[in-house]
Amino acid sequence: MFTIKEVAESLGISYFVLRQWRTENLKKSEQQNPPTDKQLKESEELKKLRKENLKLKEEVSILKKFAAMLSREQNPD
Repeated sequence: MFTIKEVAESLGISYFVLRQWRTENLKKSEQQNPPTDKQLKESEELKKLRKENLKLKEEVSILKKFAAMLSREQNPD
C-alpha cells in the first residue's frame, strides 16, 4: 500500500491535488453507492461496541486502582 504522498511523487503531481481528487472521488463513490442496511447496522453495532469497550476499559482501570489501594492497606510497610 502506498501513501498519497508517495503516489503523488511517483506521478509528479502535487500531494494536495491528489488528495483533493481522492476526497472528491470518495464523495462521489459514497453518493453513487450508498451504504446498505446491513452496512448501516454493522456501523451502528461497531459504534456501540467501541463505546462499551471504552467503558469496560475505564472500569478495569478503576478496579486495578482499587485493588492496589486494598493491597497497600492490608500490607502497610
